Amino acid sequence: GKLVSEGELTQREADEQAEEWEKVEWEKRWKTFPNKFLMALAKYHAVTIVVRFYEYVASLCFSPETLDKLTMDYFAASKTMSKKIDIPQQKGHAFSRMADTTFWANLLITLSDYSVHQILFCYGYYVYYQRQKKKNGGKMTKDDEKEVVKSCAISSAHLFASRSCGLVCSAIGAGFGTIIWPGWGTLMVSSMAESAGGMMIDDGYGKAMEALTGKKS
Repeated sequence: GKLVSEGELTQREADEQAEEWEKVEWEKRWKTFPNKFLMALAKYHAVTIVVRFYEYVASLCFSPETLDKLTMDYFAASKTMSKKIDIPQQKGHAFSRMADTTFWANLLITLSDYSVHQILFCYGYYVYYQRQKKKNGGKMTKDDEKEVVKSCAISSAHLFASRSCGLVCSAIGAGFGTIIWPGWGTLMVSSMAESAGGMMIDDGYGKAMEALTGKKS
């Protein structure tokens, strides 16, 4: 490293420092792993429950045709679509059909994921607001309240943009995947495209919750 080249540390001292740093970092990560695992598991089940709720609401509000689109198994749909791709000119049609099918099929799942994370956002900001209010003797200035609302709104906007981009990219990826390898290719390319789309626009969830945790302590 730079300190070794400048003569401030010997290579052995640098290796010892690096080893000590790795040990401390691994201990930190292993200590936080159980909480992160349980949180991920809880969010997974929460999203599943919210999906079922939205499906129930959709069954009350929309026609059976629309409900079929929202609950379509696009893996099976891609296999069926592949049987109709006989000539190159039909690939464009298959792409657009599968992109549309996947968009609607993933809409409720994406909405459920967004809803769960939005609730966690709001809860985190609510807890932070209450602690700050208690810390300041039960009062919050107008500027402080506006800052909390502004921060929550910006984080929510980032989350919405990230999930929306992921949904669109997932649909486009499913279209390409169906042309390349109907079925498993549809799922894999769709998932990779969704992840890439979500990363293009940082949802800010992790940073926001870390910031709130730091502010609470």
